[in-house]
Amino acid sequence: MGKPKDDGPSATWEKDVKIILCDLCLREIELGNRPSTHFNKEGWTNLIKNFFEKTGREYDKVQLKNKWDQLKKDWKLWKELKRGSTGLGWDPRKKSIDAPDEWWKEKLEVVPNAKKFRYCGIDLELEDKLDLMFQGIVTTGDHAWTPNQGLHNENDTEDSEHIDIDFESFEDPSQNLESINDCSQLKRPSSTTSTGRRKRIFGSTFLRSQITQLVNFCTNISSGISASKSITDTPSLSAAIKVLEETTEAFEDMPLYLFSTNLLEDPTNREIFMSICPDRRVNYLRYCYGNHDTTS
Repeated sequence: MGKPKDDGPSATWEKDVKIILCDLCLREIELGNRPSTHFNKEGWTNLIKNFFEKTGREYDKVQLKNKWDQLKKDWKLWKELKRGSTGLGWDPRKKSIDAPDEWWKEKLEVVPNAKKFRYCGIDLELEDKLDLMFQGIVTTGDHAWTPNQGLHNENDTEDSEHIDIDFESFEDPSQNLESINDCSQLKRPSSTTSTGRRKRIFGSTFLRSQITQLVNFCTNISSGISASKSITDTPSLSAAIKVLEETTEAFEDMPLYLFSTNLLEDPTNREIFMSICPDRRVNYLRYCYGNHDTTS
């Protein structure tokens, strides 16, 4: 393209550029190009091309993947920082959580790496997009378990790439069955015949390999459908906040408003709030707020 590539360490990521990258990533997820924890070859190719068209920045796969991984780490750290806290607001001056110094002191003792968010946090718009990107593949600080992964190993890295499987490469199952049937008609060789042992071992290994590939293929298809469904079914946090601010009684009641912003971070509460009659939304918020005061 004639334009020199930015070096990874010197690449800058302003907020609007991060938003563009997130939007492009979400589009590839909706297209099914992230079948597991990372994008497939087509997904990365589209990201590189579309990111250049949107920003004029010619970043390669390594640079975009590094940013993906960094966004995921920051998102997990941000969620850990906010875990267990309710009624938190947003300080537009500090661009972070509006909380007393005592709260920050206690939290940073537990999550010391989150100190970088003290004066520069993740705002609602970006957090909403990161939720959609990572909630389906990260649980309690690690990848969500999928059937083809076996038991979870804490030494597994986040950089493991998904291996694409070409479904068209599978042989006709009927041909495989015919081969097996033909073999079954042969006279069973003596246990001392090495050729017979090799045939039996090869047949077992081949069948096991075909079954494993088929299971992996079906699992990847299921993961892609689940990721796409989760994006389209759950109302976004930014959309819920807009509706909240249009709910006059809640917006003018600052304690209720701050409580509600935190309440709507939960996808279930958010879906209930967006689904009920607009005239009854403030009643729902007050009910939750009163229930919260009683139990706290």
